[in-house]
Formats: sequence, C-alpha cells, structure tokens
Amino acid sequence: MKAAVLIDEMNAISQLHRLQIEGIRSWRTFFEAFNQLLTTKYEDIEASYHFYGAMPPRKLDLTRFYNRKRFFEALERDDITVFRGYSHEENGVLIEKGVDVVCAVFRQSAQK
Repeated sequence: MKAAVLIDEMNAISQLHRLQIEGIRSWRTFFEAFNQLLTTKYEDIEASYHFYGAMPPRKLDLTRFYNRKRFFEALERDDITVFRGYSHEENGVLIEKGVDVVCAVFRQSAQK
C-alpha cells in the first residue's frame, strides 16, 4: 500500500497547539511517527513525505526569508518534499497564500 502524508504547516501547527504540543524539533520524526501508526494498521506501507509552507517575501524581511529558505533546505535533506506557497503583507500581518491550492492539486493528481 502507498501512502502520502501531506502537511500544510499552518494547519498542522494549529492542530498541534490545540493538543498542547509546541516546538516540534524534527518534522522527519513527526512524519515517521505518523508512518508508524499507518504501518501498525496496514502493515506494509510505502510512504512519501510532503511539506507545504510559504516563503515570506524577500523584500519584506530578508532575515526571515533566508531563515525560511534554510528551514526548507533542511527538510529536503531529510527527504521531505517541500512545496512552497507565497506570503504577502496585509494590514501589517503576513498572510500565507497558495499552500492549500498546491496541496489540493497534488491530491487530485495522486488520485489519477
């Protein structure tokens, strides 16, 4: 059986905070724990790990942009496929856009 774990970062973090879990140190460990749950129920699983997040605009905050870039590169070194949305500023707040759409497109293409 094949399984793809698709994570929209902001939604995942929101749910983890509801469970009073904060400060994930390793997304790879998070994915592997989820994979272990699937393996327990379905035995032989071929899983791939996908992370969906957004980059802050370089022109808005150069430091955050490069920190985020390094974070995504670290995920990729852990064999997690990263899909990037974008962010823009709205009334002084950074708004993530495009991530849910990229996730939905992946799901549609995987079902075919």
